[in-house]
Amino acid sequence: MQVRVKMKIHETAIVDANAKISEGTIIGPYVRVEGDVEIGPDCEIMQAAQILDGSRLGAGLKVHQGAIIGGLPQDKKFQGGQSYCIIGDDCILREYVTVSRSTKQQGATRIGKGAYIMANAHIGHDCHIGDGVTMANLVTLAGHVEIEDFVTIGGMTVIHQFVRVGEMAMIGGDSGLMLDAPPYMISFGYPPARVYGINAIGLKRNGVDEESRILLKRAYRLLYRSNLNFSQAIDNIEKEMPRGNRYIEHLVDFFRRSKRGMSTSSHTQTTPSFSPHNGYNVENFKNLMGTVKDEETLKEILAFIESKVDEIKGIHA
Repeated sequence: MQVRVKMKIHETAIVDANAKISEGTIIGPYVRVEGDVEIGPDCEIMQAAQILDGSRLGAGLKVHQGAIIGGLPQDKKFQGGQSYCIIGDDCILREYVTVSRSTKQQGATRIGKGAYIMANAHIGHDCHIGDGVTMANLVTLAGHVEIEDFVTIGGMTVIHQFVRVGEMAMIGGDSGLMLDAPPYMISFGYPPARVYGINAIGLKRNGVDEESRILLKRAYRLLYRSNLNFSQAIDNIEKEMPRGNRYIEHLVDFFRRSKRGMSTSSHTQTTPSFSPHNGYNVENFKNLMGTVKDEETLKEILAFIESKVDEIKGIHA
């Protein structure tokens, strides 16, 4: 039988009298907890972490040294007011993780249950992170990013604002996402990252049955290894695949709801490899219009690429 330890607050911690802290929670030395804060039972807030106004922490969280939860959004449009940072049960936030609260009145940045966020990662304002997400060191999410359940993101990856990452996707380390990353697949590379195949190991680990894994492989081939565009491939998937499979239905819905456009394949020349060692050709990227639906997004991508072209020219001058 597990005996719950009474709430324990270190004598050097600064805890506002209005903060609501549940039984079993331990507040370490030099921690700061502001007044508009709720911390659930059996949490551990370690040395010098800061839990700021608007933070709502579930049960069983471990917030490691120096983390800052509920910081003001890094958004020039933010005019103050009430907003939140809501974190689900059993999450682990390692050293110096920063999570900003929402920039919207009564809005919330949200992290689901069981997330593992490694050291120095940043989660920007109004992000929505699903259950069971793993983010490695130095991952950086801009505002309004949506990460679905059981996604794994490799270290030093950066994700542009409003990008979505689909369920059970795997994002390789040191990647840059400027377009949506499809569910159940592996995406990797310099911006724009590209899709390399089905996340077979991740699907097995998350209990996806063999029949569904086979269907997802067929869907991947139609989307990324055929001569069809995404709209044609999705139409074919709906016609050819058996109805009622929840993974296929979610994949189709994810593609249909994309606003920024979907990451393209590593096997196509639509967007060539983007690496300092391979050189740059801005003209090659103009065909991104075929995959990017939003003209402003395309302009952002081209401006980024052109800046890199100038940077590399300067290095080799």
